[in-house]
Amino acid sequence: MRAVAKQALSALNADKSANQIEEKIGYNPIDYSTLTFKNRSVWFNHTLLWIELLETEYMQNRLLESINLDKNYVIDIAPFLDTFYLDYKSTLTFIKYADDLCKQAFNCCFPEEFFIYTYAPNLGPLEDFLKYIISKKVVLDKRLFSPIFFFIAFSLSSIEKSLETPSSLMKRDMVFVAEFLMFLHKNPSFYSLVIDSVQSEEALQLLISQFIPKIRLYSLEWNETLAKECFERCKVPMAAYKANPAEAIRQYLSE
Repeated sequence: MRAVAKQALSALNADKSANQIEEKIGYNPIDYSTLTFKNRSVWFNHTLLWIELLETEYMQNRLLESINLDKNYVIDIAPFLDTFYLDYKSTLTFIKYADDLCKQAFNCCFPEEFFIYTYAPNLGPLEDFLKYIISKKVVLDKRLFSPIFFFIAFSLSSIEKSLETPSSLMKRDMVFVAEFLMFLHKNPSFYSLVIDSVQSEEALQLLISQFIPKIRLYSLEWNETLAKECFERCKVPMAAYKANPAEAIRQYLSE
């Protein structure tokens, strides 16, 4: 199967293009390890589009920037598969649009891990989220654009909400998340509480258990007073966890 695919790519000079890309960014976009007889057609089409995409100066600069910002960053086609739309030009237009909005709101490119929640050529609910932040003329810390903060914000709702289920979301829900992140941006001590908790599953479980109010919101309408109360309620349990994790878990999660 690999020999056939290699021959087909060579006939289109795709192998030469891939080698030129590797010379420029240190990554070869042809990955035979994911090729199977069953997925051969999809693999071939995706590989060709990926090569065409990485031939563009925009994508090369985008990936090199990611490498420079994070020494552990590894170029991978997987996060970008959800952006593939019609052809490489349409895909590039979509990625540029997502990046443009994100740079206005967070001064960074659109996070790759969030492309899975988009619906090329549309950004889905995340477009409402980004445009609301932009409308407030603020630029947030890019570290806030993380799945954990969406999860915590949605945990305040009495109705299950998730980026994975776009039908569960309304524009006001995304506005709520945007307000939540702007609130954390202005309150770094609350932001730190969350960051400290993600170091372990137990710590995060403790934070969420203390953060969620007894009566959740039926409608996610922003309430800064409630947000402060939720975070203030977390301070003592999280401090206890730092001092003695086992005792804090026993005391607060067994209540």
